[in-house]
Amino acid sequence: MNRLQTRPAARSNGSGSGALFGVLLGIVAAVLIWFTLLATGDPNAVPSAITPTIQSIQPTPTLSAPAIVAMDVGAQAQITPTTKPAAEQPAVAPTAIPATLVPIAAPVQVQPNIDPLNFWYSEFFNNVDMEGSATVQRNDQDLNFNFRTGSADPRLPADNFSGRFKGRFTFDRTENNQFSLIVDDAARVYLDDRLIIDEWHMGGRRTATANVAVVKGEHHLRVEYAETTGNAQLSLTWKVHYDAWQCRYYNTTDWTGQVIVRTNEGAINGKLIQDWGEGGPGNGVANDNFSADCWIDISAAKTGEYTFKLLADDGMRVYVDGIKVYDNLNGPIQADVPIRLRAGRHKIQTQYVERGGGAAQHIDWVYVPPPAATPVPTALPGS
Repeated sequence: MNRLQTRPAARSNGSGSGALFGVLLGIVAAVLIWFTLLATGDPNAVPSAITPTIQSIQPTPTLSAPAIVAMDVGAQAQITPTTKPAAEQPAVAPTAIPATLVPIAAPVQVQPNIDPLNFWYSEFFNNVDMEGSATVQRNDQDLNFNFRTGSADPRLPADNFSGRFKGRFTFDRTENNQFSLIVDDAARVYLDDRLIIDEWHMGGRRTATANVAVVKGEHHLRVEYAETTGNAQLSLTWKVHYDAWQCRYYNTTDWTGQVIVRTNEGAINGKLIQDWGEGGPGNGVANDNFSADCWIDISAAKTGEYTFKLLADDGMRVYVDGIKVYDNLNGPIQADVPIRLRAGRHKIQTQYVERGGGAAQHIDWVYVPPPAATPVPTALPGS
């Protein structure tokens, strides 16, 4: 009895296990068919007999895997094919450009400024006479060359060449300027076409200077140069400079108004000799009705009497250390004026006026030795 009651129970367990296995098998089959549908995008791939079973299954979402989105055929048509990695692309050989098609840029020819302001237009010639066309044309900021035994340019020979240098230069003040030229072999300097330094002869390195009154404004300078053999050097500089009598000129007869020109004149620590005849100082100063104010620092070697020798046409005044020692503005004048000076430095000043006719001014001084002492006769004994 007991054995008969246990057997049905065993069959019942076997039937339950088989049913559970069938359900799981159906779920796996449904999932496989579902993925087939997703992969093919074809709804007809699912057998109609099991469609209700597929629709009744709800996939369980997971948090770790992204949701799978089904796309129809029309949506797939818009998907851009994936490009192969660069390593998988076939190599494309570059197209060679024929050499005849490659443009060759011509060297840019920079034309120099032939009328520069505050720098130089330089021309070099392959002869010593500046003849023919210039071999080299260029601009230079300064005129300061030391070629030694070489050449000014690879296109020129090391010897037997020449150069011409021109420019316009601005002078900020009306002052006396000292121009200084260093040259090896030959050169000459022109200011406004007036020759101011002439060293046009072959020779070794040397320096030449010229004191020139320059009016404020723009002026033309020109330098000509020649080199034969040996070292080659050329330099020109200028600066405001006074080392003798400094004179200021006015186009009035009373030292007022605009200063027309300043000059460096006469001898260092010496006399001032100005002879204009019927003319005048030039540089914009009128021939008549002008005045000049000149001064110098001198050194008296000894304490004693000095004679100042004066000459003027028309008139002049003289000051020594700011003290007026002579005054006659209605010349002509020719006078000797005795003045006592102590040894040392003194400032001498003269004011000159010209009204018409001849024009001249001279001033000089000489030391006057004291008279020799008169000997006192010695009394003889018994006289």
